Amino acid sequence: VKAELSFARLAQEKGQWTAFREIAAEDALLFTPDIVNAKQWLKDQVDPPEPVHWQPHKISMSCDGSMAVSSGAWQDAAGKTGAYVTVWRLENFDERHRGKQQDWKWVADRQVTLDEPLSEPDFIETEVASCSGEPSRGYNRVTAEKNTILRRGKSRDGTLTWEAYQMGSAAPWLNMWIWRGEKMEFIDTPDEKEPNR
Repeated sequence: VKAELSFARLAQEKGQWTAFREIAAEDALLFTPDIVNAKQWLKDQVDPPEPVHWQPHKISMSCDGSMAVSSGAWQDAAGKTGAYVTVWRLENFDERHRGKQQDWKWVADRQVTLDEPLSEPDFIETEVASCSGEPSRGYNRVTAEKNTILRRGKSRDGTLTWEAYQMGSAAPWLNMWIWRGEKMEFIDTPDEKEPNR
């Protein structure tokens, strides 16, 4: 939650794309709407005069704390509104118990425009994956066929997984699953329509 709120604040203080560049993992993916390498795409982007504002509504965390998914609402200066989902990874996981500051980086970010703004919750909803049982794979059965972009990731303990894919010119998708103790369940997010940035 702290990392997500700091990210949103950084965008207001330093600029939208500056914040995205500073917090992106080296292998981060961005939906533009096509799936692109975030670092390469962001290097040529100039910060808009008025950055997008966003608010997290829900955070889902792996049992071991190595990965998280945030989702919520955004608004821009032109009056557009929408939803976003961001996958986060703790880069210095092995050092977190040695008193070092946690270093969260985003590894996938997807945004869509909505006709109506999302209802603002009273508080940020949080959930943690179950720590019992043996997590199953959690991905769907997308295969890397010709003209398909496919990237997958998971927490160290396998209790949170994600998958980004795009087949040819079709709209790309970002799916996430969380371990519930007996099975992996799809994480519902408010961005489930064609992406638009």
